[in-house]
Amino acid sequence: MHGMPLSTGAGPCLKQQLGWPVTVRLARPRPSVTRPLAVFTFFKQQKPLKDVKAEVLRAVANTARGQKATPVQRKDILVLLEALEARNPTKRPAQSQLLSGKWSLLFTGPTEESEFRKTRAGTLEGPFLSRLKPLSANAFRTKGVTQVLDPMAGRAENLAEFSIANAINGSLNILGTVSPPEEASIQASRVDVEFTAFDLKLGPANITVPLGWIKPKGWIQTTYLDDELRVGRGDKGSIFLAARQKPRA
Repeated sequence: MHGMPLSTGAGPCLKQQLGWPVTVRLARPRPSVTRPLAVFTFFKQQKPLKDVKAEVLRAVANTARGQKATPVQRKDILVLLEALEARNPTKRPAQSQLLSGKWSLLFTGPTEESEFRKTRAGTLEGPFLSRLKPLSANAFRTKGVTQVLDPMAGRAENLAEFSIANAINGSLNILGTVSPPEEASIQASRVDVEFTAFDLKLGPANITVPLGWIKPKGWIQTTYLDDELRVGRGDKGSIFLAARQKPRA
């Protein structure tokens, strides 16, 4: 909480074990960039919001949640997500009941390509796993990433399911608490997060590690929210798109 730098005081190794973006670093002003004409017409023609959402979903559909996106695709998707952010129908998303629920990651990527090259911000594990991948090289495959948010109960979970070498299944569930930030001016779009423990499963093994000794903290920024989709800015300059999971029948 799996773009918002995460300050844990625990050094880079442990920070890399934590998942879903919890701090947002908004993109710095950038030089002029060529934008797809269709994106500009979203505003000129007042394109219906449902059409903007459909365009975004089509753009991210075959990117494996951003893992297979090319730099050009990432740039185009960023423009589309920014267009969606500009049409946010929820004025105070962090205080809305719509924020509660289970959210599946559809895409994560960098807001700055230069930052992506330096830090791998917005990689597939970005908002959830962060970096278990280096431990298993190219044999690591993320199968699904989910965030559970319940601000009313002060609860947050980040669950990433993965496989190693198509032989070992595992999951990493990061547990935490959420609360309103002290600064009133940012309470409308942000919640503070403190991670308390993580559960790691690898095959039959299950390990729970409490994090109270370091108390890693951060925050979640929500820039678009409705009853179906959510856009947020995250760790090390990433942006993510998530879809609400529907209750099972």
